[in-house]
Amino acid sequence: MADIALRVMTLCGNPRAGSRTFTLTQLVGEAIADSARGSGLGVRHTTIDLAAYSSALSTPASREIGDAVAEVRSSDVLIVSTPIYKGSYTGLLKSFLDVFPHRGLDSVTAVPVTVQASPAHVFAADLHLRPLLLDLGATTPTSALAVTEDQLEGAPDVVREWAIDQAPLAISAAQILNRTGVLA
Repeated sequence: MADIALRVMTLCGNPRAGSRTFTLTQLVGEAIADSARGSGLGVRHTTIDLAAYSSALSTPASREIGDAVAEVRSSDVLIVSTPIYKGSYTGLLKSFLDVFPHRGLDSVTAVPVTVQASPAHVFAADLHLRPLLLDLGATTPTSALAVTEDQLEGAPDVVREWAIDQAPLAISAAQILNRTGVLA
């Protein structure tokens, strides 16, 4: 393994700890990490489940939230997931991302991931979550991964199929954003 480390971060915006959305997010992070390892990169894969931060978000200036924001901002590839609530992302995810400064995700490659009850919301990741990430300065070169609840049982296969083409895109974008083409 190389001494180059791709920092992969999974960020789950489901208000329920250990949710199915969290499990899906972990699968996407692992798929990207595996692809990076296959390219000879070292990988650090970390996770933030925002359900554990819900009470801390009532005081967004807290050290706990500041540390979480700093950790997210230091990632190279950020997988951001949310269940679809009322046709969009959760308030918990929005509250956390509202703490970020203007262009707070510059130099971060973000991957939007959603779980929705209905196929009618399959485009919510591209219509709502992607613009939010772009507004924060992230680059989002991959297609979003939108999974309906009835697909969750087969999530490992869904993610594996998605990752064949999309994981290399996320990794390449992260390398380009690093300016040198090599992760530090």
